[in-house]
Amino acid sequence: MEIKKEKCSFIDHKEIEAIYYCIICKVYMCNKCESFHSKLCQNHKIINYNEININEFFTGFCKENNHQSELEYFCKDHNHLVCAKCIVKIHDKNNGNHSNCNICTINEIKDEKMNNLKSNINILENLSKDLLEKINNLKKIYENLNEEKEQLKLKAQKIFTRIRTELNNREDKILSDIDIFFENNFFKEDIIKNSEKLPNRIKLSLEKCKNIDDKNENDINTIINNCLIIEKNVKDINMINDIIKNSNNLINKKIKLVPDTDEEINQIISKLKSLIDISISPDKYSFKFNPNLNTNYQVSENGLIATKKGNFDWDCVILGDKEIPKNEISRWKIKLKYICNYTSNSWSILIGIGPNYDNSNNFHHKCWSFICGESTVNLKNKVSQCGLNKERLKSGSIIEVIVDRVKGHLSFIVNGQSCGVVCKEIPKDEILYPFVSLYDNEQIVELIE
Repeated sequence: MEIKKEKCSFIDHKEIEAIYYCIICKVYMCNKCESFHSKLCQNHKIINYNEININEFFTGFCKENNHQSELEYFCKDHNHLVCAKCIVKIHDKNNGNHSNCNICTINEIKDEKMNNLKSNINILENLSKDLLEKINNLKKIYENLNEEKEQLKLKAQKIFTRIRTELNNREDKILSDIDIFFENNFFKEDIIKNSEKLPNRIKLSLEKCKNIDDKNENDINTIINNCLIIEKNVKDINMINDIIKNSNNLINKKIKLVPDTDEEINQIISKLKSLIDISISPDKYSFKFNPNLNTNYQVSENGLIATKKGNFDWDCVILGDKEIPKNEISRWKIKLKYICNYTSNSWSILIGIGPNYDNSNNFHHKCWSFICGESTVNLKNKVSQCGLNKERLKSGSIIEVIVDRVKGHLSFIVNGQSCGVVCKEIPKDEILYPFVSLYDNEQIVELIE
């Protein structure tokens, strides 16, 4: 943050820009005033305030308002140097803010801080080796996020052009929601600005701390303050690491506006404006067929269509390449593109969920699935009715799978007709995957959602 340009505190020089600042007197001075002040008050601490942030300059004295006492105590609860006014029992303005804390003298805390200093220096040195790269990474993340935010806002504006007469005030709300969403889930620009100052601060703090002599008893509070600066630098770098990690995890997931298609928008326009609901939510789960689990399947280039290329057997199962998220509700649709009639086996196509594929002949016995051939369900090798008429489904049929990992429920919807909850014992904590198992050669299924 840019330092505000102050004027000299001397009334006769109030139009002259200040260059110096006296920590003790708390006054700004021009060149003339500083020369006089230095001769008059030789023991005062005067700094060039254009070269250093006054609020970050350590003087050994408390910086609370109306506190000019020396920092002789340490608050263990807040990991902070404090003065006598900070710990008094009587609360008056800024006095007594640490009166109920665990307080000790700076002599008592010195050994503890010094013992931790060397390890913290090593930690800070290791963390700061690629700091510039991390900061650049942070900038790129912010730029990408900002670009996606603007794209979402533009899409929101286009949507509102079509429904302006019904929802004139809704646009501002959505634009605001986008900003709030990014603010709550990612980070603000000032984090980048502050992080850019971090390398120089680390360099200065390391130079100071490496030269500390633990036998020097004359300026204990300065030693402890330097220890605290090292600790804060470590904390700041760890914060950047966490932000980068969490932001990358969210960036890898698609963020979209709802409604997103012309059909969805037309349906909303046809309803009363009180029924409309536009929300911002990440598309948390999507998968494609995995062609690497078994060579008896041919998978399309986009990963959405699978064709059986092998013997008439259950030895091959295709799994989605992502596990089904825990503590969430996930759903997807499979379309039967082509059903062969080479076999009378009613278990010709299975669609459902199961554990990680183990290439065993009886793998489908470990799964929960809809049996397309008989319109029944297989719950870990226990076949039961699912509320539909028992009939072999035809090409073009669509099976929707709904997995509620919160309640442990599994449901199927077949050609728009619900089977209800067919299983209420789906493990909530186990790793599960979507799967499709085809028995006949040349059978084809397509993932459509």
